[in-house]
Amino acid sequence: MLIIGTMNISQFKPVLKLLTVVMVAELLIMTSLHFLPESTQPELLGLLDVLLLGLITTAVAQLWIVRPLQEAREQDALFRCIAEHSHTGLLITDPAQDNAIIFSNDAFTEITGYAMDEVKGKDPRFLIEGIGFQSGQEKVVSALKEIKPVNVLLRNQRKDGTEFWNDMHLSPISIHGDKPRYWLALLHDVTETRALNLQVEHLVSAVEQADDMICIFDQQGRIDFVNQAFTQQQGLDKEQLKGETIWRFWSDEKWSDEDIQHALKAHGQWSGRNQWSREKSDPYEAMTTISMVEGEDGERMYIAVVRDMTESIEIENKLVHAHKMEAVGTLAGGIAHDFNNMLAAMMGNLYLLKKNLHENETAVRRIESIEEQGYRGADLIRQMLVFARKQTLDRHDFDLRVLGKETVKLLQTRTPENICLNTDIDPVKMMLHGDPSLLQSSLFNLMNNAIHAIEEMQEETEFSGVVNLSIHAVDIDSVHADVREAFTAADSENIVDQCVHISVSDNGSGMNKNTQERIFEPYFTTKEQGKGTGLGMSMVMGCIEIHNGWIGLTSAPGKGSSFDVYLPMCCSAVEALVSHEAEMHPGNGELILLADDNIALRESMCEILEDAGYRVLMAYDGEHALQQYMEQEDRVHMVILDCVMPKLGGVDVAEAIWLQSGDAVKIVLMTGYDLGDSLKHMRISGGRPLLLQKPWNMEQMNGVLKSMCEGSVH
Repeated sequence: MLIIGTMNISQFKPVLKLLTVVMVAELLIMTSLHFLPESTQPELLGLLDVLLLGLITTAVAQLWIVRPLQEAREQDALFRCIAEHSHTGLLITDPAQDNAIIFSNDAFTEITGYAMDEVKGKDPRFLIEGIGFQSGQEKVVSALKEIKPVNVLLRNQRKDGTEFWNDMHLSPISIHGDKPRYWLALLHDVTETRALNLQVEHLVSAVEQADDMICIFDQQGRIDFVNQAFTQQQGLDKEQLKGETIWRFWSDEKWSDEDIQHALKAHGQWSGRNQWSREKSDPYEAMTTISMVEGEDGERMYIAVVRDMTESIEIENKLVHAHKMEAVGTLAGGIAHDFNNMLAAMMGNLYLLKKNLHENETAVRRIESIEEQGYRGADLIRQMLVFARKQTLDRHDFDLRVLGKETVKLLQTRTPENICLNTDIDPVKMMLHGDPSLLQSSLFNLMNNAIHAIEEMQEETEFSGVVNLSIHAVDIDSVHADVREAFTAADSENIVDQCVHISVSDNGSGMNKNTQERIFEPYFTTKEQGKGTGLGMSMVMGCIEIHNGWIGLTSAPGKGSSFDVYLPMCCSAVEALVSHEAEMHPGNGELILLADDNIALRESMCEILEDAGYRVLMAYDGEHALQQYMEQEDRVHMVILDCVMPKLGGVDVAEAIWLQSGDAVKIVLMTGYDLGDSLKHMRISGGRPLLLQKPWNMEQMNGVLKSMCEGSVH
């Protein structure tokens, strides 16, 4: 239709050319006929003229008119066939009619729902009415003005009101000259394709932003794609990685790259833990999954998803550490009661022995030495219980300056002569709130480890060993940010202005990196079998954490070690030091009910109390104790009960006694545990009992006896 219309417009040119040819042919024919004999009949001449002119005219008409018309019809039929069978929507507009639509095909109807009769004569912009302005419209307007092709993506509206995405190609059609005769628009419904493209974009975005490292490589291991996480982890950009072989970064000892390639060829997938190397950094542990994907063309590619396990391994290590702590707690809790019972019985008999031999100074000195070791054993059990969270701290305010000086005095008697002990303790008050006994034990641990490190090195070479201990008060602003963060994390409510810096250093054997990483693990020790339990440094760490502090380590093999401890200071006054009492508070015949299932402890304690002027009524279990009390209720001034006894525990006996007598009688609970927190949750109708920690010392026992005699509970 379009091509036929074009021929109608230019039909005069071939006609004029035909007339010109006819006239020239007629002239030539007439000229040629003059050369015939004069005797030729006019009728014959006329017939020849007509025949020759007809042949020439017919040949020229066939060449210039019939054949072009036939070709135009064939082209028109071909155009219609293409237009009708094409899946691409086709619109033709006429600029002479304000770009009104003059033609649309069936594909356009299928895409938009509009038939040709419904759109003929309309402006194509009716397809975007009500949708709003789109950036593609500016490109169309510019193309119409500049008369150039354009490809735009527009959101159009169908006849039923639904919208679709139209990938439109608009081109000018010129017949003669530069001015376009028509505009041809090809419409492609790309709604589904656009949705798929958006999914691909979202997938690519998700892959790029994923925390896991993702790499796509071919069968030869050549990298085709990596995400941002992979580039950051490897320290190389995408251009550097593209085309590089992935096996360059594979550095696992257990699984070689040949093993992985064999597994991929055999099974198409591999998953497991391995090590990866990276530029300018140490290898790291990762969980890697490699899967094969096959394209439609049969080409195989592999996708590797790599997850850095560094943080997970740290969490696993912390979990193992927590399990070890639980094991320590279970161990400590299992032995604490029986061990403290034995120590209490031993310490009681030592007290009696010392009293009987008070005139023999040598014997008394040796007995006191045994007592000191006994108290150290009890303190070790106590540290284990505190560290394993099985016992609460004996917290109060104390001056670390005083504690430090006492610790130095004890250390000076134990330090070998070939090791120099240098101390530097700040003369100002350094008030801390915590458990001084636990902190002192931690200082002993640090100092003893320093001495052992020097002795270990002195076995190989002779040199002068030096151990340095310094304790100074410092402003919080002058310490490292890690210390301040540790203080804040431990106690966000209280602001710390000053802290104490404890430094213990030596010039001994030092530690390698692996030892430094594991030094605070329970049961880890570098000492020979039988010389270390592996609990010392882990208990130091536990003590520092319990006191809201921070501990750091600097060391190198052969260059010694330095431990730095920071503890927050408080602002309270110094408590007066309690003098050590050597004598039992005297009694005046008061009756004490003593119940404990340990015979040695029960008898030694009974003898000590009786020697001090008290009367003692003994019971061997909870039921016996309750029976004894019911029989002697009016005469008993105090009841001392072991917490763990057969038949009835001390808490149950205390409950029964208070229900019977109220608070008329003082009750003391003895235990190898500190029940301070536990008793907060015990509903004992008479109130809170006194506590006597095994193995008790003279100050603790006298405090209990004084409370009975003075009628007050402390």
